Amino acid sequence: MDEGLVQIIEAVKSEAEVKSEEIINKGNAEAQNLIDSAKKEAESIIGAAKRDAERTHSEVMSQLRLAARDFILQLKEELEELLALSPLRKGVAEAMVDPEFMKKLITAMVIEYGKGEGATPGGQITIGVPTAIQQELAAELPAMFKDALKGGHPLLVGSDRLEGFTFTAGDTGEIMITPEAIVESVKPYVLKKFHSLLEGAGKDAAG
Repeated sequence: MDEGLVQIIEAVKSEAEVKSEEIINKGNAEAQNLIDSAKKEAESIIGAAKRDAERTHSEVMSQLRLAARDFILQLKEELEELLALSPLRKGVAEAMVDPEFMKKLITAMVIEYGKGEGATPGGQITIGVPTAIQQELAAELPAMFKDALKGGHPLLVGSDRLEGFTFTAGDTGEIMITPEAIVESVKPYVLKKFHSLLEGAGKDAAG
């Protein structure tokens, strides 16, 4: 083979090898760039997903805490109503139609009124009571009323629509003593005692 042709072929082969190596190296570099870019993108996606998961977890936990708080408050209110307030309302309602209890309650109020500076000697007070117990109360109201009222005398009137009793002294406004008013007045003390009992029961159960 002609020596010149051999040299040309060798030169072409050498050039081809160089070009091939450059292409391969460039391909490898591009491939590495693609891999690096894909890794960064994957890391970014994983990081975002992790942050989203943490944020979602935090939001879920916050919602669960709020739900638990609301549930406990609702449960507390239901327990108060079922175990404390409902029996209290029932007991007060029954007591307010009991002539003996009403007599004691009215007597105590009249005596307290008589002790006050607003009590007018010989002044008139009017006490309204349910008609069903009016006669029994009228027959049994103690004579001490006159002393308590500094010579005054209570007028007892009946009402078919009244629950509890009303108290009016002279030109002052009417005071209405209803079962619900009594429940509201003693409710804080009853609930305080109820919560104390619950805490004691909880400590006993834990021990």
